[in-house]
Amino acid sequence: MKLIQLFIFVTSVLPLFVKAEGELIKNLEIKFIRVVGDYSPNTTHDGTVELHFKSPITWGSTSTCIDPNRVIIDAKQTHLVSSAYMAYASNMKININVNTVLPVRSGICEIAYLDVIK
Repeated sequence: MKLIQLFIFVTSVLPLFVKAEGELIKNLEIKFIRVVGDYSPNTTHDGTVELHFKSPITWGSTSTCIDPNRVIIDAKQTHLVSSAYMAYASNMKININVNTVLPVRSGICEIAYLDVIK
């Protein structure tokens, strides 16, 4: 019985600590992927993978994202990078979430997660 009580407590308290704000953009088709290495002298886009889309993204009116054509992935997030390449190579659509706590680089937002969809 105590295990059930602990489970109920954890599942009721957990949402207080998990913050997943952001915008969910659905059914995007990747047009091409650009990988940016050491882009001296400007380091704004160093170590990023840019996803460029076939159709422009319509951001919400309060969004800090202003680039309608692309988002970025930090190259250290290898699981996101490999999922993006798999979706592109398989010609599958994706859903992305842009979280407000991640960096915005020159109006290009970094994605928090990526779903590969049929």
